[in-house]
Amino acid sequence: MPAAAVPAQTGNPQSDDVNRATQAQPAPSSTAPVGPPAQSVPPPAGQPMPATTVPAPTGAESSRFNMQENGVNRTADEFDAWLQSRGVRVATGVPAVPLVQNCPTPEGDKGDDDGDRIINCLDQCPGSAAGQAIGPDGCPAAISIDLQGVTFAYDAAKLDASARTVLDQAVEILKRHESLKIEVAGHTDSRGDAEYNQKLSQRRAKAVYDYLVEKGVDAARLIGPIGYGETRPLVPNQNPDGSDNPEARSRNRRTELNIQS
Repeated sequence: MPAAAVPAQTGNPQSDDVNRATQAQPAPSSTAPVGPPAQSVPPPAGQPMPATTVPAPTGAESSRFNMQENGVNRTADEFDAWLQSRGVRVATGVPAVPLVQNCPTPEGDKGDDDGDRIINCLDQCPGSAAGQAIGPDGCPAAISIDLQGVTFAYDAAKLDASARTVLDQAVEILKRHESLKIEVAGHTDSRGDAEYNQKLSQRRAKAVYDYLVEKGVDAARLIGPIGYGETRPLVPNQNPDGSDNPEARSRNRRTELNIQS
């Protein structure tokens, strides 16, 4: 899972007039060193996690649910309806009985051995784990909750009242689906210093993370907070001729909740 974010510039001349809340392409990986790989130890819950310790996403682009559309906040009920419209289920680990799906043949296996609520004869990915978001084929579905409407002042990471209103609905979503594990991530556009952008995106991700925990979301379910800076744009920050694209940059300034598959 478009709305925007926003003014007055002070401090470091960085890209972000205002931040909205969303994810994208991984930066190219460097050549692996000789010898055994180093083992990264995740920091304690709530402590910012460097983006370099987290593998880049793979597979198809995530389906994105926007928490605000055309300036109107969306609700947890709308999120559930959005999942249903895509045939996405949350695996419980407990076989569903009865299943409403029909096998292509009368002799098809009508069980649900992995508890993902997809009948065995249609399940292309047996062995789903509880808490995964599962598509209609029984395979993990890549889902991101774009926190559009969660904005920050320039060069700041403090949540205002309107941002907290949006996050309250995100909290409701997470409480309804208690088995989901969520990455809390922050992103910027490409203007300004890359190192500074990474730190700013991490501060903003931490502001969202702290608010979720404050509102009762179990920190054990949350990964991060992680700041990706400008490394994962949703769209190119420039037009094909190399000129600046402010609308595209606004899409890349975001925070998001990524459902882990």
